This record gives sequence, structure tokens and C-alpha cells, in this order.
Amino acid sequence: MKSFIPLTLLFLVAGSFAKPLPAGKPKPVSSKVFSELQLYAKYSVVAYRDQQECIKPLNNTAVARYDNKSTQAILVRDDKRKEFVLAFRGTEPTKGDGDCSIDAQICKTPLAIPGVTGSDLQVHTGFQKAWKYVSPDVILSLKKELKSKPTFSLVVTGHSLGGAIAALASLEIKTAFPKLNLRLFSYAIGAPRVGNLSFAKKLQSIVGISNIFRGVNQQDPVSFMPPLLLGYRHFPNEYWQFKEPASYQNVVMCQYGEDKDETTDKDCNNTPVIVNPLNVKQHSMLFGIKTGNSSTQYCGGGK
Repeated sequence: MKSFIPLTLLFLVAGSFAKPLPAGKPKPVSSKVFSELQLYAKYSVVAYRDQQECIKPLNNTAVARYDNKSTQAILVRDDKRKEFVLAFRGTEPTKGDGDCSIDAQICKTPLAIPGVTGSDLQVHTGFQKAWKYVSPDVILSLKKELKSKPTFSLVVTGHSLGGAIAALASLEIKTAFPKLNLRLFSYAIGAPRVGNLSFAKKLQSIVGISNIFRGVNQQDPVSFMPPLLLGYRHFPNEYWQFKEPASYQNVVMCQYGEDKDETTDKDCNNTPVIVNPLNVKQHSMLFGIKTGNSSTQYCGGGK
């Protein structure tokens, strides 16, 4: 999501002053949770690869690929873990397919997901467009796959822009399949804010707060965009790697969102006086996994 940083530099400077408010203490994570965070970060890397580059993602079966305008994603079946993984690609400006335009559509728009109602549900215009580009195909293929594998769970993941799309996808998928024996996890890896506080709370209520994992690496500048002053709020739970090296001992779970009365856990990542928007390295690494489009190591191996 490299181009997202200069596009919103002005907003970062204006909105990066975070006033930490009292909240509960962050909680340590187990080695098992850390391993799962790493696993789905790897899937977010796989989403950047084309079909010919990645025939067997993490030695599993690619059952569907989606490619429409600025949105690309892959649906993978893991028979050993009995789960499907839906992974969305982040911004890849070198393709010239409109990713940067999607990122820049920062104004909020009413949430438009069938079956989801509520007052003042507002989301990022570009992120919602990106999900809508592929949502009919995703829902259709999931109906087919889950019919044959009704006991399988579903993990939705993505890095950067892909993490934002994953949040919207999780909401619509969970609403579309309310009676299926389906566990839905949303791994938003290095993702920006997606919508307002009403949206964040709606996501929690439908997907389930215990099923939400939003990963952040240290002071990743993208995690502070779009800024609070534009009415955007993150959803919990945040899994924050607060220092190097990447290990479960250096990650905490922050269970609060960005409510006006509990902006965030005061010891989590929303605490800098000012954010360095040029710190791209923290955005391209998460839980020790290099994200973005530079690796094919998880295509056919690396699990």
C-alpha cells in the first residue's frame, strides 16, 4: 500500500495527535495466537500473487480467484485445518489499476450491505467500492463451497487496503450466511480505519468481537489513516507488535476500540505525539512476515 502514504500525508499530520484516555491494560498473547497471526499474514502475501505464480498457496487448494477493476482476492481451502481462507490484495500501484484512486476516496458514505441496518453507519467510499467490485462473485462461490463443506470455518484476511476490504467482506458474509455452521475470523493486517464508530460497533456485534484480529506493527503510519478528525474509528481487537523482534512476547491484545470515552488502550499503538508517514518498513512487515508483492515463498510451500 505504498502510495496510500503520500496520498494522505496531509491528513496524517493533521490527525496524528492522539490523546490516550484511560482504559484497560493490554493483554499478552499466547504462542498459539501468534502463530495464527503469522499464518494469516502469509495468506495476505499470497493475495498479491497471480495465478501462475501461486498454484498451491501454502500447499493448499486455490478454489477461486477474483479480479475486477482495483480488487483482487483468492479463496483457499485448507482440508487439514478444515477452513477456507479469503485473502484480499493490498494496494499495488505498479499495476495501474486504480488502487491509489480507491485509497484516496476518503470521504465517508452510507454503508450498503444487504441485511445490515442501523443509524449513521458510515464507511470509506473507496473501500466500499473495492468490496462491491467482487462481492457478488465471492458470495456466489462461498455458497457453492460451503454447501459441500458445511462444517468448515472461514477466515477473511488482507494486508493494508486488503485488510480494510476484509472488514467489509466479513460483515456481508456473516450476514449472508447466518445459519451455517461457520466461524468467521477477520484478520485486518496493517489496515487503515474503515468507517465511523457506528460501523465499528456494528462489525463487533455481527462478526463477534472474539473473532476479530486487527494486526498492527509498532507505529505503522497506515494504521492511523484516515484520521480521527474525519470521524473514522478503528474496531477492536487490536494485536499490536510493540517492538522487534517479532515474537509472541512482543505482542499484546488491546480489546478497546476508539470510543469517545475509551479512545484506545493507553499502552497500545494510538499513542504517538506525531506519526512518521515515511516509516514504510513497519507497514511492510507484520509479525515477522514481509507483506506486499515481493515474495513467492508461500506459493507451494512455507506453511
